[in-house]
Amino acid sequence: MLGSPVLSLCIGVGMDIMNNGDKKDKRAEVIQTLRTSVVSLGATSVMAVIQCVLVITCHHDVIVISSVMLVIFRTALYSCGTAFLRIMYPSEYFGILCGIMSLLAGGFSFLQYPLFLWIQHRDQAWKEVFGLLGLLGIISLVQPLYLCWKSTTISLREKGF
Repeated sequence: MLGSPVLSLCIGVGMDIMNNGDKKDKRAEVIQTLRTSVVSLGATSVMAVIQCVLVITCHHDVIVISSVMLVIFRTALYSCGTAFLRIMYPSEYFGILCGIMSLLAGGFSFLQYPLFLWIQHRDQAWKEVFGLLGLLGIISLVQPLYLCWKSTTISLREKGF
């Protein structure tokens, strides 16, 4: 957990570097913003799926890798979420949107208890739970795929296709 502040800073700086481009052309700026969002959101969703696969494999050699991946994923989840809000929406809405995101994260945290009960009452149910979470991670790839499609559409329209 001690690496989280450093990793969070690296994620923010990386997103700023990726989003740094030609600010004179509005379309190019929108395309650059969308592509930056695709990278951050896509990487976070892929990390979630990898984390679930590592846990499901149930091999003692992947315990350390799984623990490190969990720290990286949790840091990226919150860092990329707030960075997404910062680059996609006007700054006057950042506080409200960040509050809504935190409220939703807290609401989803309440689901941990029913998942815990599910695991407790059935043998090997933790594989089902992590399978469900992995499936949700795959479903969350819809947003970055849509943003990628949208940026490609804007880019092709700009070129006259």
